[in-house]
Amino acid sequence: WKGAASYEAGDYEAAIAAFSGNSSIDGRYNLANALAQNGQLQEAADLYNTLLQEKPDFEAARKNLSVVEEKLKQQQQQQEQQRPTTMAS
Repeated sequence: WKGAASYEAGDYEAAIAAFSGNSSIDGRYNLANALAQNGQLQEAADLYNTLLQEKPDFEAARKNLSVVEEKLKQQQQQQEQQRPTTMAS
């Protein structure tokens, strides 16, 4: 309950700490959600992928994975746009 309460309160770091000790599918799903909300997108994506390998019909994990992958793609595009371009003279 502590992890869920922390998550609902927006304290994702506390939720991550609480869910980290729960190795059940639901516990790891909640951990992945907390990681995603905390901006740890790659870790969340990795965990969603692991969950889907174990339970291929886990639609909530599949949906959240696609959202996280889209955010990762957007981050990558932003980083590429922010890189200074050097021109050859």
